[in-house]
Amino acid sequence: MKTDLRTKGEFLKQVYQQNNNLTPHLAVEVAKDPNSPIHNDFEWDDTKAGYEYRLYQARTLIRKVSFVFETSQEPERFINIVNNEGEHSYHPETVVIKNPSWFESALSNFSQKIKALGESIEHLHRASQVSTEKEKALRIAKKTQKYQKDISKELQ
Repeated sequence: MKTDLRTKGEFLKQVYQQNNNLTPHLAVEVAKDPNSPIHNDFEWDDTKAGYEYRLYQARTLIRKVSFVFETSQEPERFINIVNNEGEHSYHPETVVIKNPSWFESALSNFSQKIKALGESIEHLHRASQVSTEKEKALRIAKKTQKYQKDISKELQ
């Protein structure tokens, strides 16, 4: 059964409302039911994937979906919050912005991602410069070899 992202988002919103929390573990648990709208988003064959992979699938799904929460008519997304014990849970945007510590956690998480992205871009840029320098060196070496051959012919 193929289910659209909006339906999956609404389903995960209901799970959140029932538990006042949404974690990858909880998403995997509710997805075990073959009638669950998110069941087919998981690999259930243990010879292909284990529980940790299903947690990864849950995190990916939770970040992808959107839903309408409370009285807002604008679609929202779940935001990843890390508590003091290092445990991850997901909460709707409107809930996160009302809780100062969660909001700070979300901003910190986003800042870390932006910093890591910037470092990746810088690394890629440096690698492209090195690659360009290597290409120049190879071209010069080939030209030098050609000149050496030409000079050798002239001297014979």
